[in-house]
Amino acid sequence: MRQLIAFTILLFSLTPLPAQEITGEKDNGQKPLTIGIIEEIQSEALSEKRILNIYLPDGYHPDSAATYPVIYLLDGSAHEDLLHIVGLIQFMNMYELMPGSIVVGIANVDRYRDFTHPTTDPEDLKALPTGGGSEKFIDFIEKELQPFIEKNYRTNGTRTIIGQSMGGLLATEILLKKPHLFDDYIIVSPSLWWDRQSLVNSADSLLRAHPDLEKKVFVSLGEEHPVMHEVADKLVSAIRNSENKNITLFYEPILEEDHATILHAAVYKAFRMMNGRERLLREFQRQTERWRLAYNSGDAQNLAPLYSEGGRYLSSHVPGLEANGREAVCANFQKGMDMGGHIDSIEILTMEFSDGLATLLCKYQATNSGETVEGRNLLILKKMNGTWLITLHMTVV
Repeated sequence: MRQLIAFTILLFSLTPLPAQEITGEKDNGQKPLTIGIIEEIQSEALSEKRILNIYLPDGYHPDSAATYPVIYLLDGSAHEDLLHIVGLIQFMNMYELMPGSIVVGIANVDRYRDFTHPTTDPEDLKALPTGGGSEKFIDFIEKELQPFIEKNYRTNGTRTIIGQSMGGLLATEILLKKPHLFDDYIIVSPSLWWDRQSLVNSADSLLRAHPDLEKKVFVSLGEEHPVMHEVADKLVSAIRNSENKNITLFYEPILEEDHATILHAAVYKAFRMMNGRERLLREFQRQTERWRLAYNSGDAQNLAPLYSEGGRYLSSHVPGLEANGREAVCANFQKGMDMGGHIDSIEILTMEFSDGLATLLCKYQATNSGETVEGRNLLILKKMNGTWLITLHMTVV
């Protein structure tokens, strides 16, 4: 059975966010501020009803063709982490720091039962006697929750999970055992000490079972008990040392925070870092379109402003661009290094060919004159006499 309820908060005076709706005016002038909706679903896996608090982004309409990523928030009750995380997402989307997203806050019934796997440690059992039910909760997520959201909302298939503390333990368990459930993992202060650290101690072998994962994983914690740092370091080391090189890992301790205050700051940093590629691609598209318009106009004066913004004309040839773009660009960059300098890594974020022009966005790390430097560059190339010639090289912030 599905029940749909408006999710409102009474406030005396507050300008609503764009995605919000004011309804039900009262005689005394107060109005309920609607920030989302509540879904109630019956879970067979858990043998109970579960409450979902759902925020829809600005402009969302069920009949629109637009689709959105979904962010699943553990500890997602209104009195837990829903409101401040939704506010953060709305703010960042407003300034185009991340895409508009559907947020699914999973309200808790018994978080210790749902977020922990079975333990053999008597101290764990004594402290949290209801623990050990994570398998059923993961089944709920996989077989009931995600299909329900994808059936009833306009999703684009991209899924993120956010978990802190015991929620971080669960998010880590999903990453290691059923990584296909989410694309991005935000794991904050994970309680990987549970069951004598058995999960994180198995991380190496569990990661080997999924050698081709393409995931983004953000791990953070504050100034906490040394064991929390020990287990977080173990998780990070396992990911870094795994044979899978397609996992993009961000490890960002925030030591000015503690276990109670870390989540908001960590999620903000996670979204800034994990969405950096999308911001670069938007800048790439903007700069590319400006350059194309100026170039096609045939007026040199139209190109001048682009050069003055940090672009520079080059005449270096880049053989092999179409066949192997990364190696070709890397070789070209290497030619421009000072004596003894070298390119450590280079990644082509995007590359397009059209009408004898090539536009590409890349990021690189290099060692030059003993210092490590990083950069993101927009390159515009023109095919002349059968080879590609760099005509504009611009740094993108």
